[in-house]
Amino acid sequence: MYKAASTGDSSFFDNLTASDSTLLQVTTEKNTVLHIAVQFEQYEVAKKIVCLLGCLAMQTNSKGNTPLHVAAKVGNHQMVRFLIDHAEDRDVETGARQLLSMVNLERDTALHIAVQYGNF
Repeated sequence: MYKAASTGDSSFFDNLTASDSTLLQVTTEKNTVLHIAVQFEQYEVAKKIVCLLGCLAMQTNSKGNTPLHVAAKVGNHQMVRFLIDHAEDRDVETGARQLLSMVNLERDTALHIAVQYGNF
């Protein structure tokens, strides 16, 4: 599954369902399959994962980074917009605000990360 996420094999995710427990697996660094897809800038894969299990967009890894932090670090503006839009879709009142205000273990928001890496 992680290989499919990192290489852009979106067809791998076609037969999965939200109840498929493999979607909840994490790496030793507690990265979800969504973290991996975002890290490798696999937009179509990330969209499929979020459609299957949207709560992964809010999950943090061992450094406290959400997939949005990862997208900000790699500088993928399309991915950043998608993750924010998805958060808004989930909860119009607080979804995007909550995602944008989440801090990692260094107390950095995704915006801080984007600025640190010159991706703003």
